[in-house]
Amino acid sequence: RTNASEHYVFRAADATQAFAEGRLYPRWSPYALGGSGAPIPGYYPPGAAYIPALLDYFVSNDTTIAVKIVYIASLCIAGTAVYALVTRRMGAAAGVVAALLYVYSPYLSLVAPHLLGDLPGVMCLALIPALFWGVERLLRLNRPLDMLYVALITAALLLTDIPAAIVGWTLAAALIAWNHADYPRWYLALGASVLGIGLA
Repeated sequence: RTNASEHYVFRAADATQAFAEGRLYPRWSPYALGGSGAPIPGYYPPGAAYIPALLDYFVSNDTTIAVKIVYIASLCIAGTAVYALVTRRMGAAAGVVAALLYVYSPYLSLVAPHLLGDLPGVMCLALIPALFWGVERLLRLNRPLDMLYVALITAALLLTDIPAAIVGWTLAAALIAWNHADYPRWYLALGASVLGIGLA
């Protein structure tokens, strides 16, 4: 209750109640402003409330636990994505070190989840390395589902935090430009980003 996680618990509870009423994409928060209601989900990307609400509705039946599960899953995804990205280029030992350094960095492991309660921030700090992994995999291997991975990660970023999606794709474009000789099929990443925007 000492950070913004309480806010995301209330938003997730609103979305869970909307699911129970049959509304799959809630656009109104009925208990905001002292019970008068407000279109809070219309102004903020819904990913940070929608994912815990799905977990609350289908798995835990407790919104606070669902938000905690999303924090834990985000940290696990962050470590896995960094490990997979670095291992492909530098080997398993470097991947383990990079994943540990990323997940146990003070901002990701302490400041964002515990001091600030920044659920969208933690989710985006997991999705951005996953975006790098997906883009590199798409451009290096180009397997059938690789474009879908990048599009889904892009959509997830846009539905969680739009500025973080812009930062993620700016850094991914820098990665592509830096390794342009290794990635002659850069147009695939562009197509996947457009597909992800359309999905969002």
